[in-house]
Amino acid sequence: MNILHIIFSFNNGGSENLVVDLLNSWKNKKDNLFLCVVNDFYDEKLLNKIKNRNVKIVKLNRKVGGKKTAGMKKLRNIVKKEKIDVVHCHSVNVLNYAFLALGYSFKRKYILTIHNVSIYGILSHKSVLMHKLFLHKITAISEAVKDSIVANGFPDKKIDIIYNGIDLEKYKNEHDKKDNKVKEEVNTTEDQHKMRELVDELLKKNK
Repeated sequence: MNILHIIFSFNNGGSENLVVDLLNSWKNKKDNLFLCVVNDFYDEKLLNKIKNRNVKIVKLNRKVGGKKTAGMKKLRNIVKKEKIDVVHCHSVNVLNYAFLALGYSFKRKYILTIHNVSIYGILSHKSVLMHKLFLHKITAISEAVKDSIVANGFPDKKIDIIYNGIDLEKYKNEHDKKDNKVKEEVNTTEDQHKMRELVDELLKKNK
């Protein structure tokens, strides 16, 4: 499976760190993963934290504040060349950018991750309608975010919760590592396995 993640910029923030965790914890070696950073605004140190060798990083280098359509031709070429099956957008604006660049399609699977509760309250009616028609899945980072999406008319079955996880290994002391008795309920790897199952389900349903 060929999966493309798209994000506008890549600096040290919640969305970016979630993407790093997601890519690093992806276990299926048969999948080809791509990360597309649209803007020329990124942190190389953060990009270097992506250790999964199955991930190819693509930079469109669109100037921040520049022409909105810059980079779209390159994005289209990548999707065509790499035969992308799933486009995972990490903000609503990125999804709109992808729709404009790649076109609305029922064949290509679009997934959107939403991090805040208010986004659908400020979008145009047309944008909301396009999301309802062409998004295959929405992932929310909490119950509150999911509730806000449902309140804007999206069916519950279209939304999954993938909690923002914490890499607990970074915070374990030596006693914890030796003891290794407690398994935390919040676990990034488990949630990313859930994401993989979600993508598999989408492809099976839409063959």
